[in-house]
Amino acid sequence: MSARLRTHSTKYSLPPNPEWIQILASDGDRSTWPVNTTRVVDTEGHVNFMDPVDYDHPICKKWQVEVGRAIALAKELPTGKDYVLEKWPKNYAMYDHHKGKADTPRHDIYLFGAPGKRFRSVPEFIPHAVWLTKLQDGDRDAQCLCKYCSKRAQKDITYQMADIMPLRKTPTQSPGPSRRPIRDKKPKKPSNLSVFTSVTRAHVAAKVSKVPAVPDRSSDLRAINCKTSMKLKRWFRPGELLWCALDPPILGPNGADSITFWPGLVEDVKLKSTVLQKPTPPLRDPTQAPPSSQGGESTVQESEDDSPPWTVQQSTVYVMKLLAVNREYLLRDDQVLPYQAYAPTVVVDTLQNFPRANLKIEPEDTTKFDPCPPNQVPSFNDAASPYAVALQIAARLTAYWSLTDDWEYTYTIPSEPNRNTADSLAAAIVRAQSAPNAPQSRPYPNTSAPDPLMSQSEFNSLSTQVMGPIPPSQKVTQTRYQGVWWGAERIWVDDFVRLKVARRCIAPQGAEHIFTPAGPGASLLQKLGGVGMRDSSEVDAGSRGLFLRLNGLLLVDIPQRNGSGPKKECRACGMLYELVDQDWVDPSAVQPNVAGTSASAAPTSTQPLPRLSAIAGPSSAGPLFANRPKHPLPQDLSSLLPSPPDGYRFRQILEDGYEAVMSLTMIGGRYYPSILHHPLLSETVGFALSNALENNGLMDYSYLWALEGLTPGFNNSVDPVESKKGREAMLKEADKEAREELAAVIAQVHSMDIENELQQTQQHEPTSISAHLAASNEMDIDP
Repeated sequence: MSARLRTHSTKYSLPPNPEWIQILASDGDRSTWPVNTTRVVDTEGHVNFMDPVDYDHPICKKWQVEVGRAIALAKELPTGKDYVLEKWPKNYAMYDHHKGKADTPRHDIYLFGAPGKRFRSVPEFIPHAVWLTKLQDGDRDAQCLCKYCSKRAQKDITYQMADIMPLRKTPTQSPGPSRRPIRDKKPKKPSNLSVFTSVTRAHVAAKVSKVPAVPDRSSDLRAINCKTSMKLKRWFRPGELLWCALDPPILGPNGADSITFWPGLVEDVKLKSTVLQKPTPPLRDPTQAPPSSQGGESTVQESEDDSPPWTVQQSTVYVMKLLAVNREYLLRDDQVLPYQAYAPTVVVDTLQNFPRANLKIEPEDTTKFDPCPPNQVPSFNDAASPYAVALQIAARLTAYWSLTDDWEYTYTIPSEPNRNTADSLAAAIVRAQSAPNAPQSRPYPNTSAPDPLMSQSEFNSLSTQVMGPIPPSQKVTQTRYQGVWWGAERIWVDDFVRLKVARRCIAPQGAEHIFTPAGPGASLLQKLGGVGMRDSSEVDAGSRGLFLRLNGLLLVDIPQRNGSGPKKECRACGMLYELVDQDWVDPSAVQPNVAGTSASAAPTSTQPLPRLSAIAGPSSAGPLFANRPKHPLPQDLSSLLPSPPDGYRFRQILEDGYEAVMSLTMIGGRYYPSILHHPLLSETVGFALSNALENNGLMDYSYLWALEGLTPGFNNSVDPVESKKGREAMLKEADKEAREELAAVIAQVHSMDIENELQQTQQHEPTSISAHLAASNEMDIDP
């Protein structure tokens, strides 16, 4: 299928100060150019013509950037530069094929010039362009590997040349700031998204719209869920914000405030294969015969190992675009960290004391800086300005979110005799606490749902706010999404995400369709008994994090209290999980009582979870699995669970056939399996564990434990508050606002007393580790 012009950004631009690539050799022939270049509307209102595309068009610039980068990689040119193809080979030209209705024609891009060929995409043209550069360099024996010359399938060529191919769509570069005068920042409107959660039955749809899934989603989910022999899984995805390790770091004034990580965006992901020689087994002395088993005769046994004497080790390499500077680097998987895994608090404190008048934040100043120049290490003073801009851009980016890949989902539901039959967490808690054997005490605040003591009319009103009104007809159409940009992270449907609340906040005593939190395992109970600790509630599953297998992202219409009409809000739905000790044993084999009188533990079977779409019944959230877009994932991949932390396992806390429906703001971030074993975190984790009982060691690092769910998600979460239309818009706005905010700070330097400024900064210093992490995430340089 040819490349669609309208699928590409109309705002794609060339990087500043590019390194131009020229193709001097050419096999181009102008006779191959199309002749139907005049727009003619036929009697049916259709057009079919070729429109020349000049170098100023965004799609042409996109080809120039990607082809230039591929040629540079193929020729192994020096890294750290933005290589761009200057012009097409001689007698080549690009055309946009307009075909279809005159007002909304289909747009297909073609590159003409090569005899008998017309290239329809960048991956098709790259092998031919590389071949032309080899001819240019004098290699007359070079063979062209493009699909037209080699007569091979494009997917095979792309796989063979994966190290230079743009396999994924990459985000455009961060634009410069607006040239408008600095103005007072308008206060942001607070988010009106609800934080209530409800539990509802998942049902079968009678009719489902089938929509193909995004290829990146399939690839990303496979990488994070499937088993691999690689030391580190491919955790990160194109467009995500990460911390890039600097080698060597930029030394700070005090030594401890060195710049060791720089924020950057994932431009591309590549698979690297390394051939390793197997260790040679020791040779046996030929003069010494092996012991004889029969009659003194010896037998010679040949080796059964026919495998080659080498092995292949694979790893992931990320193409990283560092923020605020015009630099791009190839980094190994052990050189990058999730944005939530690190907070440069010490460096921020040093920047607070840096002379504001010395900060130069204009793009022409920051883009010239290279954090990793060859054969030298830049000074902290030179790095302060671009690093401050980079931190501010990253902080602004985490405040944005954007739903992606929408599709219309239509399904039918049976008529509902009673509006109040919808199962909710509030109703579940009411029935559970009103049961004869229910405990009368309420040891935990009810933060997972509305007050269970509310009246029926109050519950009906709140249920409408959470789930939206149930349509009177049986046919329902929902707008659903396959993914969301959530601050620094790209989250897909079927991802395993961390929630902000602790497990104990969701039905701590159990409720209808919700299991009671699991207690400690046998080994932990034995340790608790050894130290005389009788209360195990602080070390059971309730003290840890809560997880959601994201099964759907949907929009619901929420009535406004002022009567202005419904407002659309986003909801996330899926199965909830908790972390239990590996040796925890289900104390009861009895299933939870659906009537709500008692809630026992969940089954502990390790078999894959059953398909929830087999349950029928009404639901305003729609079916859980039957509604999914068709994609090449295996049928059971959506039921696979990621690897749990060492010593633990995941346990679902809802009955089969039910799902939780909640506001998007409940999501704290992605779950990274075994992230605490990352080499860049080994020193920090080791220090925290060695000082666990000294200076509150474990609690001071709760933000790290939260990444694996060992502590509740609120210790390390993202709180996006502004919705943007796509990742490109997020990057542009983050860059613009970051530079404007820093410019406003610099403008105040002459009107403020430095001593008072420092005192004000100290008064606002966070007092808890979670507050400190939040402050460092905001990275507000303002005092």
